[in-house]
Amino acid sequence: MAYSTSTPPAVVSQGVTNSVPRIWHLYGTDAVATVQVSGYISNADDLGMKAGDLVIYIDTDTFLTSSLYVKTVTAGGAADLADPTTIGSSTNSD
Repeated sequence: MAYSTSTPPAVVSQGVTNSVPRIWHLYGTDAVATVQVSGYISNADDLGMKAGDLVIYIDTDTFLTSSLYVKTVTAGGAADLADPTTIGSSTNSD
């Protein structure tokens, strides 16, 4: 499933000023390798994403949660997300 502008990332935390990075939440069935491809979030500028923002991505097929950082946002366009750091797994240890 490709990214759709009708289900964009949601801002879950933002600072009082524009200088504080925002935290975004995004989920879908794409592998994180697909999500980190430059331009995956095609409407990042319209959403207000900025370099340095954090995107928490949940792959709903594997339940892996990854933190991605916005490297760049093109004017009027897309985001380039940094390599992910996995912060969760689908293994239930209890």
